[in-house]
Amino acid sequence: MRSIINPRYLYGRFNKLTSGLVEWAGWDKVPVRLAAALVIALFFGLAIATPLSLGWQAVFGACVFAFTLYIRRYAGTLVTLMMIGASAIASLRYLYWRFTETLPSESMVDMLFAYVLVAAECYALLVLLLGYVQTLWPLRRKPVPLPQDMSQWPTVDVFIPTYNEPLKVVKPAVLAAKAMD
Repeated sequence: MRSIINPRYLYGRFNKLTSGLVEWAGWDKVPVRLAAALVIALFFGLAIATPLSLGWQAVFGACVFAFTLYIRRYAGTLVTLMMIGASAIASLRYLYWRFTETLPSESMVDMLFAYVLVAAECYALLVLLLGYVQTLWPLRRKPVPLPQDMSQWPTVDVFIPTYNEPLKVVKPAVLAAKAMD
């Protein structure tokens, strides 16, 4: 069976550049990490808070979209971080626009509904960002071999909830549970 991933994307110049950046010895120095964090925070702040006209906003969105389409073919943690950064910039830019441009102040009823909607959008953004934090660096656990003594193997309890079902409904589930290895 042929591999779905094109090997040139796994080992291309872009991956050499990103892996070289990740493995650079300069990251061990605290001032370098602080400077990098400051530059990234400044970039994020400018990308999120810079007001753009509708045309330039479309160009910005198209550039972010094209960038993510280009880098999605590559592998590596830095590529994943860049994809997450592009998504976070787009989401935070939208939320910044919602807070600064769209909240009404004329009617209390309008304000109530607008703030409830913005609260729901903030919740959705929080879930998105927490999901990114959860998947940034997945654990790469290796399987542990089971001991030779089968009595020390872990066990699994299988519960089949029933309530007044006829035996013909429960029978396939019970037979399948008994056949589990």
